[in-house]
Amino acid sequence: MSENEISKLSADPLHDCSRDHVLRWPGLRKRFELHVRDACLPVVVTLSFTRCPLNPERTLVLDASYHRV
Repeated sequence: MSENEISKLSADPLHDCSRDHVLRWPGLRKRFELHVRDACLPVVVTLSFTRCPLNPERTLVLDASYHRV
């Protein structure tokens, strides 16, 4: 997925965020392979969420990591 594709998806009025919500991700985790224009190799970004211990029903804590493929 390229930077342009991500931008288009976030601004797409036909995209149903409720169908692609993080709570539907297996293990509250998703990997994205990004093809960045100036990078020689693709980059993998992993977004992982855990429930906040102070407010587990309403708040998720984000952990974001990346590495080159």
